[in-house]
Amino acid sequence: MVRRWPGWATAVWAFGFAGLNVFWALGGRTGLHPVEDAMGIGPVNLAAAAIKVVLGVVALVAVRRVPGPRPAARGIALGVGVVLTLYGLYETVGNALVVAGALPGVEAGPNHVHYVWLWGPIWLLGGLLHLAVARALRPR
Repeated sequence: MVRRWPGWATAVWAFGFAGLNVFWALGGRTGLHPVEDAMGIGPVNLAAAAIKVVLGVVALVAVRRVPGPRPAARGIALGVGVVLTLYGLYETVGNALVVAGALPGVEAGPNHVHYVWLWGPIWLLGGLLHLAVARALRPR
């Protein structure tokens, strides 16, 4: 039996995050990102949104029982999962060390706190979800 929850959960993560990029590209502000004022660069955010939509579609391959694109989708999900998991860990742990004062010469600010409690875990979640998709797509 194919587990489908990883594909659905990852698609929700990717499409939701893509929506946030479109919102930022249109000049929207949430107050949740410390550098939001610099994020109003439309083309960059729209490109990021497009990439996240593609990742969501790749995740949906895990939901469908189609034999064709599964190996490619598995490779993409595995690669993205590893990168996002490492990035999420780096952002969460690295910024937590800054906030805790464990790194001499680096002063903690609101950016560090945002990355410890919000953005780092969001990237980590995305990475773990993509790894779950890769696992669900493995050959039987």
